[in-house]
Amino acid sequence: MKYERKISKEDARELFVEYQKNRDRDIRDQLIENYLYIPQILSRKYGRKNGDNEDIFQVACLGLMYAVNRFDPNGGFEFDTFATPTIIGEIKRHYRDHEWLIGIPRRIQQLNREINQTRSMLEQEQMRSPTISEIADHLNISEECIIESMESNNAYYPKSLSVEYANEDGKSVVLMDLLGSSDTNI
Repeated sequence: MKYERKISKEDARELFVEYQKNRDRDIRDQLIENYLYIPQILSRKYGRKNGDNEDIFQVACLGLMYAVNRFDPNGGFEFDTFATPTIIGEIKRHYRDHEWLIGIPRRIQQLNREINQTRSMLEQEQMRSPTISEIADHLNISEECIIESMESNNAYYPKSLSVEYANEDGKSVVLMDLLGSSDTNI
């Protein structure tokens, strides 16, 4: 389905002024319909080839709704210019929250980003890999928080249960064999 602008920019501006005054749902729906071409373009641009294009389009439409609700027609710029970053932000937020295989709290995801940035900065300054305590000192948080956050990276790239490790004897052991044993009480 191809969407395109149905009303002129001047008429849309008048509708925004009217919507800002009385928050009429019919006006909002008309404005959303008029600007559906923006989420269509952006969802095609930022959608991935893994079959989630319809989901991304819906997320982009949600961003359009937020933009319509927050737009100030007296701000001195066009709605397209205002809506695009809002819609892109919603798409990026969707990917950020859904690309982890295991649900990790957002605060841990944000802490992961801060740790990675701090690690890179300290590596450049010190010309070596920083220790956990150095990262913790720089971020003013406990070493336990750093370790918890670093362990959560395993949720992003989980290991296969068939990964082999060498034990003390030099023989290989499969991860699945290390994690548990058969229940003999059955």
